[in-house]
Amino acid sequence: MNLKTKILIGLLFVAFGANAQRKITLNEAQQLAIDNAKILKVDNAKRDISLSKIEQLKASTKYPTVNLSAAYNRLSNNVDAFKIVIPGGPPEGVTVQPIILNQFQNRLNISQLLYGGDRTKNTLKLLELQIQSNGMETMKDIEDVKFNITQIYYTLYKLNVAKNLIAENISLIDDNIRDIENAKNQGIALENDVLRLKLQKSNIELSRIDAENAIESTTFNFNLMTGLALETAILTDSASIFQNKSFLSLNEYIGEAQKNRHDLKAIALRKEAALTQIDITKAGLKPTLSAGATYFLDNPNQRVFPQQDTFRGTWALGLTAAYSISSLWNIKHQVAENQANVFLIDGTYEQASDGIKMEINQNYSAVKQAKEKIKVAIITVEQANENYRVTNNRYKEGLVTLTDLVNANFLVLQSKMSLLNTQTDSELAYQRLMKSVNN
Repeated sequence: MNLKTKILIGLLFVAFGANAQRKITLNEAQQLAIDNAKILKVDNAKRDISLSKIEQLKASTKYPTVNLSAAYNRLSNNVDAFKIVIPGGPPEGVTVQPIILNQFQNRLNISQLLYGGDRTKNTLKLLELQIQSNGMETMKDIEDVKFNITQIYYTLYKLNVAKNLIAENISLIDDNIRDIENAKNQGIALENDVLRLKLQKSNIELSRIDAENAIESTTFNFNLMTGLALETAILTDSASIFQNKSFLSLNEYIGEAQKNRHDLKAIALRKEAALTQIDITKAGLKPTLSAGATYFLDNPNQRVFPQQDTFRGTWALGLTAAYSISSLWNIKHQVAENQANVFLIDGTYEQASDGIKMEINQNYSAVKQAKEKIKVAIITVEQANENYRVTNNRYKEGLVTLTDLVNANFLVLQSKMSLLNTQTDSELAYQRLMKSVNN
């Protein structure tokens, strides 16, 4: 293999490694998930449909309705022309109304609604409110997507750190195994002691395999949500997770939620839309007025007497006023139905508001509890490390059994894993609290 080939292979290896592994911050992961979210694409499509409806309605009121029609009929020839006999005239009579077998009717009609009881204006307002409400639902979907990828990100971080902790513990056990094997060779330890440590190492190796499988599965889900290549290995950034965070009072968080929650804003917009629907319904109690014009180009033109086998243009202008008498007793029931829908939305808003308060209180308590657990977990790790150090020295002096050393080693791993879980759960609890305030 020549030098050029080796360099090429090396460059390909570096490029492959760079493509196969990627370090991503939490904010980057959230943005990738939002850009790739399928539900947001559906929301955008719904918004485009609503915007199209608004433009259609605006066009229908801004521009008149124009219709053009043309018709042709061939009449049968078994009808005699209308004739009258005039004294002194020809004996066969004079044709007053000839028979024209080819009939052409052409119409150009233009009509414009002048007043519709404000129905169009309120319908436009209703559609715009629906778009705003759907926009709030989209914002809620965005927050849900962000939180879902955040959970996966924290899980991936936890699994990677746990894998490293397991590797450190395996290295520590390897040191113990070497010491025990040396002691066995000197005749001061038993073969059974070596086997017991190797058994402990095998059990921890199983935990390492479980962690690797979990990392692979979680990475697949992460890449699927963010749109990255499925085989990409993800490196999490602890600096983007463990940052200084402000912590307000419970009442302040509840107040923020009442102002910021997108679902509450969506319900408020739905109520405004329901009130607008009442105005649309009441528009049925008002008359409508429209203007129209029609141009006739017929052959023969029925307005011409006697009929002539030629095209003749005529026109007509008019105003039309209409009022539905039956609306006097029908619409009041429709208004009552619409008003009941407003009351229903009010009840939904109150239920949602109470549910949000309970959600925030639960998440707030979880954050406080997690902070207290972290303090205890840190002390536990310090105690476990010190206990292992003392036990290891005492074991070397023959003052404690191998069982004591194995247990001390296990407590070190257990305490570090507990601290990892507590710290990660605390961060995730804070994220959950922020979601309950801003979602």
